[in-house]
Amino acid sequence: MPTPKPSQPKPSPKPTPAKPNRTRAIPESVVQRSLSLSSRKAARLWMQLESGMADPTDLLPALQQAQGHQEDAVDIHVALRQHIDAEIAAAQARLDALAAVHEADIQRLKRWANSLDQGVLDLHEQGLMADEAVGQTYRIRVKHNPPSCIVLDEAMIPEPYLKAKTTYTPDKSAIKSAIQGGEAVPGADLVRKRKVVYEAAPTSLGRMTDQAQV
Repeated sequence: MPTPKPSQPKPSPKPTPAKPNRTRAIPESVVQRSLSLSSRKAARLWMQLESGMADPTDLLPALQQAQGHQEDAVDIHVALRQHIDAEIAAAQARLDALAAVHEADIQRLKRWANSLDQGVLDLHEQGLMADEAVGQTYRIRVKHNPPSCIVLDEAMIPEPYLKAKTTYTPDKSAIKSAIQGGEAVPGADLVRKRKVVYEAAPTSLGRMTDQAQV
């Protein structure tokens, strides 16, 4: 009877090389609908239309598509801005609540500390505690602070002991009126800052009214 051959160990499978972790590209539709790109694209198309470089009939589909993308981008932009405002309000509310809790805790601890000090002063005033009490690690001493003045009635203080406080601040309203009236005010000027307003889109009737007022 033939002797069976010893079984050969099976070769271990080669490890599969790990695929590189590649960041997924942003979909083109998202980039295309961004407010910046959609606005630039619409502006280029309008420039071509106004310059007569292309047939208006050929540009019409592209203009309609660009307008749709820009409208989507505006809505996404405003929705994101409103979401950020809500997050800011929520974070501010949490901060205010946390500050109120800590402020109450600080006041409680201060009252406790003052109560401990007042207890020592009461014992010292009653003659139950000397100017110094010594423990194993710490000691308590009652000392007199340097003299300080307290005002009992400010109306009775003589004039030589009163200090005058004079404060000068620019009158911005008067300066604005003067410059608008043609007067030059050294050290001041008028500026007009810009702000971003987010509001509901006007209806068709509202757009017609706005165009009529221009």
